[in-house]
Amino acid sequence: CSGNQLSAQAFKDLFNSLLQKENGIAVVYDDNDNNYKDFTRPPELVQAFNGAKARGWKFYKNAVDDKFLL
Repeated sequence: CSGNQLSAQAFKDLFNSLLQKENGIAVVYDDNDNNYKDFTRPPELVQAFNGAKARGWKFYKNAVDDKFLL
């Protein structure tokens, strides 16, 4: 949602809560919103992000399109 202002902690919690999913897809932010956008830090967020990807999730920015795959 464009009105969200999700922090690194909120994304960490969200990623950790995602269950195993075959072909899970999520658009996690838009370039023009106020959500946290750097999933390379802090280390706890990186671990949660990579863990969710290992459980079958793909994350995108802006739209579900391979050019926006994170």
